Amino acid sequence: MKTFINFKKNLIFLFSLGAIIILLIFTNTYKESVIEGIDVCCNVLLPSLFPFFFLSSFVIYTNCFQPIAKHLGFVSKIFGVSKNGLIAILLCLVGGFPVGGKAIATLYSENKITESEAKILSYCLVGAGPGFLVTFVGENLFCNKTLGIYLLFANYLSVLLITFLNCKILNKRSKKPYIYNSIEKSSDYSLGESIVNATESSIKSSLSMCGFVIIFIVSNNLLKLLPIHTELISIVLEITSGVINCNHILSIEGVAFFIGFGGICVHFQILEL
Repeated sequence: MKTFINFKKNLIFLFSLGAIIILLIFTNTYKESVIEGIDVCCNVLLPSLFPFFFLSSFVIYTNCFQPIAKHLGFVSKIFGVSKNGLIAILLCLVGGFPVGGKAIATLYSENKITESEAKILSYCLVGAGPGFLVTFVGENLFCNKTLGIYLLFANYLSVLLITFLNCKILNKRSKKPYIYNSIEKSSDYSLGESIVNATESSIKSSLSMCGFVIIFIVSNNLLKLLPIHTELISIVLEITSGVINCNHILSIEGVAFFIGFGGICVHFQILEL
């Protein structure tokens, strides 16, 4: 076991050393990639996701969803989630990835959902939002807004179906299944405190998201230097730049498949939350 750990550490060191050497050799490429990553963050991701990061945190900190959640008990039971967990589903459908993960993390940190429910929801709430699918993919890439709307509803259907199956089955099989709306007590914040907390939280999440996107775009562009076709690798690594690189070689069904996966970069973003 000790030998394996040492081998793993040596492998990570060699990989890091190799990455440094590559960056020193291809200085112009990685500098241009960083600029491209910043451009994607500023022009695509931050305008579409930062408001949802803020609003999702603000809604949770102020507890303003509680009056609505009380009337949606039958919906939460249909999907096998608590009333508080239901708000994470709604925020995911409105904001897309990684807003759903952000909502789950905030709900759990504020003691509004149990650990087991947070884990199960994290399996489900990975999907693109209307801003990405309708505006960016449908209207900008394929010049067809209607196509983006179809993708959005297909995405909604998959998120709801996966949530229903996972929450019903995994919660039932769990040794410690959560009880609907089992956690009622949580921190009470004033309006001013809620705004401050939501702003700080959304800025931290946005910077983390942008950092991952830049790293993966740099990796994508360095892979392009290899004498192989790397378009499919790029869409697996980072979805935003990936769909730009692949929209001319993939059918709409293929693009929809990879958007459903979300890209490794998105999964890292959710893991960090």
